[in-house]
Amino acid sequence: MTDILNDEAEILNGVEELLLVTDETTEAESTENIQQMPEAVTAGEKTEAGNTVLPQTKTAVTNKKHWSRRLVIVTGDKGGVGKSTFARGLAQTYLDMKKEFLAFDADISNSHLSRFYGDKCLVRELDFFTEGNVDIFLDDLKELIEESLDAEGAVIPGKSLFLLELPPQSMRILKDVVQQMKFLSTVDELYDMRVTIVVVISRVMDSVKQLISLYDFCQDQVDYVVVKNLFFGSPENFVRYKESSDITDDLLNDSLDVIFVDMPGQYIQETCNYIYEADFFTVLAELNWKLTFLQPISHRSDCMEYFLQLLDFATDNASYVIVKNQHFDTRFKEYKQLIQQKLPLVGGTEIILTALHRDHYQAMEDLAKPYSQCFHEQSLYVLYRSYIYHWLKNFFKTVKNNQVASIYLGVSAGENIRNIAGVF
Repeated sequence: MTDILNDEAEILNGVEELLLVTDETTEAESTENIQQMPEAVTAGEKTEAGNTVLPQTKTAVTNKKHWSRRLVIVTGDKGGVGKSTFARGLAQTYLDMKKEFLAFDADISNSHLSRFYGDKCLVRELDFFTEGNVDIFLDDLKELIEESLDAEGAVIPGKSLFLLELPPQSMRILKDVVQQMKFLSTVDELYDMRVTIVVVISRVMDSVKQLISLYDFCQDQVDYVVVKNLFFGSPENFVRYKESSDITDDLLNDSLDVIFVDMPGQYIQETCNYIYEADFFTVLAELNWKLTFLQPISHRSDCMEYFLQLLDFATDNASYVIVKNQHFDTRFKEYKQLIQQKLPLVGGTEIILTALHRDHYQAMEDLAKPYSQCFHEQSLYVLYRSYIYHWLKNFFKTVKNNQVASIYLGVSAGENIRNIAGVF
């Protein structure tokens, strides 16, 4: 690799983003042309309503407080994402820039940092998973930041820059360290030290989930750097990372109680695949959201097939509401044969959408306005407006009077959980 960091770093959603690029023609011997790692940014900004969300700013956020020391923690969701490559590249960057630093290699099962840089800089191995070693690590930091004297009595300044490479799949341990041991507040208040967490990601959803999990328990106590390893594809191929930012922004927005998603029924398999690959049920549970599938049905058999496919896939990970659209039928024979008896067993329910004459419906569609405004529209016949008003009123009563449906659809308060409804 001729370049470990390139100059295309940009701010994405309040997180500093870097590209880990590759050059198959040469091996790296030094990184003298590497630009200095940009100042990290702080996530956790407040909206006007006072809600903490993943920030949307496109420019770096400057903290009011200035720390005299920095601890850079490099992590990745699993082995092989390029975590050790980045850690070694960063160590080389510090060396080329004549930075005084000390590295800790906690990836002891695959200790690349110690193996390749142990004779070029100070590297200590750290068994991060053994109980009590984090306390030793904190004691080491405290000792290292203090001034000392050499053999001749000259003052040796304390160190102010530290690099820690964590082993793969260390998120649970890191979470315990942060939450139970108050690690971040300790280094901040007692050591005047700010932590930067570097997350090296590939294109798989696990990488994105790790970033979401990190932010969930670290919030704005740390600075974040996301490294997209281009070994796994070009920057535009990191689709889940980019899309998840939008999804996560909505899920983390405390001002939202309901998210309503209108999905095309013909893409039911693609929808199920996305939910599976993204481990979406787990993400929703961790963020205290509940998924509801709202399935309108007619006389057509494919409506039943769609729902049975959803039910077989999601089982008890979602709630279900069947909407019997009487515009098409009032008997719903196939529904009664295939689904009606199964629905209560999974906690599902049904509601009725009464028929509206096609002329009245078409007139309402032509207005292209919210339903509540249509029956006030003076350009419509009074009779049309009356029918539309009563149709809408009946729909409202149907939903509100069904206690289960009203909770699943976020109309009334139920359990202390928010709802995301997908309509097929």
